[in-house]
This record gives sequence, C-alpha cells and structure tokens, in this order.
Amino acid sequence: GLGTGGYMSQVSLAGGVSARIRDNIVIKAGGAFVPGYSGSTQPVWHAGVQYSFF
Repeated sequence: GLGTGGYMSQVSLAGGVSARIRDNIVIKAGGAFVPGYSGSTQPVWHAGVQYSFF
C-alpha cells in the first residue's frame, strides 16, 4: 500500500489496528517500521484511510 510521506510500505503494522472495507480501502491506525530512503529503518505513524494497491 501507499504509506505516509510517500513510503511504499510492505511491512505490517506493529501494535496497530486494521479494518478492510470492500477490496482495496483499508482503515489503519498505528505505527510501522519502514525502510527509509537513506537505508535506515525508521518508524512511520499513520492513521486514517489508506488506499492499498495490493
């Protein structure tokens, strides 16, 4: 899916909640650790409606 700040996150949420509506609209709240552009892993917090391309 498309994460906060343009991150393409393939990592599951850690300690968050997820509710799938229909096929590709997912409401998520929580934090996920995604690889940064510099190569380091950093936490990304996001909440709200997320459109999943998967």
